[in-house]
Amino acid sequence: ARLLGLDGRLGIEVGKEASLTVYRYVEDGPRIEVAETWVAGRKVFDACASERMGFPDAPPDASMPI
Repeated sequence: ARLLGLDGRLGIEVGKEASLTVYRYVEDGPRIEVAETWVAGRKVFDACASERMGFPDAPPDASMPI
Protein backbone atom coordinates (compact mmCIF):
# COMPACT_ATOMS: atom_id res chain seq x y z
CA ALA A 1 0.00 0.00 0.00
CA ARG A 2 2.85 2.36 0.84
CA LEU A 3 4.50 1.91 -2.58
CA LEU A 4 1.21 2.77 -4.30
CA GLY A 5 0.52 5.76 -2.05
CA LEU A 6 -2.55 4.04 -0.53
CA ASP A 7 -1.21 3.47 2.99
CA GLY A 8 -3.52 6.19 4.33
CA ARG A 9 -6.54 3.95 3.83
CA LEU A 10 -5.25 0.40 3.26
CA GLY A 11 -3.54 -1.82 5.81
CA ILE A 12 -3.99 -3.97 8.89
CA GLU A 13 -5.05 -1.24 11.32
CA VAL A 14 -8.34 -0.06 12.80
CA GLY A 15 -10.22 2.13 10.32
CA LYS A 16 -8.37 0.90 7.23
CA GLU A 17 -9.46 -1.47 4.47
CA ALA A 18 -7.89 -4.90 4.12
CA SER A 19 -8.49 -8.20 2.40
CA LEU A 20 -7.46 -11.40 4.12
CA THR A 21 -7.15 -15.01 2.99
CA VAL A 22 -6.85 -17.76 5.62
CA TYR A 23 -5.01 -20.89 4.51
CA ARG A 24 -5.08 -24.40 6.00
CA TYR A 25 -2.15 -26.82 5.79
CA VAL A 26 -3.35 -30.35 4.98
CA GLU A 27 -0.82 -32.93 6.15
CA ASP A 28 -2.04 -35.87 4.04
CA GLY A 29 -1.03 -34.04 0.84
CA PRO A 30 0.94 -32.15 1.85
CA ARG A 31 -0.94 -29.23 0.39
CA ILE A 32 -2.35 -25.85 1.34
CA GLU A 33 -6.06 -25.04 0.92
CA VAL A 34 -7.92 -21.75 1.15
CA ALA A 35 -10.11 -21.88 4.27
CA GLU A 36 -11.68 -18.40 4.23
CA THR A 37 -11.43 -15.16 2.27
CA TRP A 38 -12.53 -11.77 3.64
CA VAL A 39 -12.91 -8.59 1.54
CA ALA A 40 -13.74 -5.20 3.07
CA GLY A 41 -14.79 -6.82 6.34
CA ARG A 42 -17.15 -9.36 4.72
CA LYS A 43 -16.53 -13.08 4.45
CA VAL A 44 -16.83 -13.94 0.75
CA PHE A 45 -15.58 -17.53 0.90
CA ASP A 46 -15.76 -20.23 3.58
CA ALA A 47 -14.57 -23.72 2.64
CA CYS A 48 -16.75 -25.22 5.41
CA ALA A 49 -19.95 -23.48 4.24
CA SER A 50 -22.48 -25.56 2.35
CA GLU A 51 -23.31 -22.66 0.02
CA ARG A 52 -20.91 -20.21 -1.53
CA MET A 53 -20.95 -16.51 -0.82
CA GLY A 54 -20.56 -13.89 -3.52
CA PHE A 55 -19.21 -10.42 -3.81
CA PRO A 56 -21.63 -7.55 -3.24
CA ASP A 57 -22.74 -5.70 -6.37
CA ALA A 58 -20.72 -2.68 -5.25
CA PRO A 59 -18.07 -2.14 -2.58
CA PRO A 60 -19.26 -0.60 0.74
CA ASP A 61 -18.14 2.80 -0.54
CA ALA A 62 -18.79 2.61 -4.28
CA SER A 63 -16.39 5.49 -4.95
CA MET A 64 -13.49 3.37 -3.69
CA PRO A 65 -12.19 0.35 -5.67
CA ILE A 66 -12.01 -3.05 -4.00
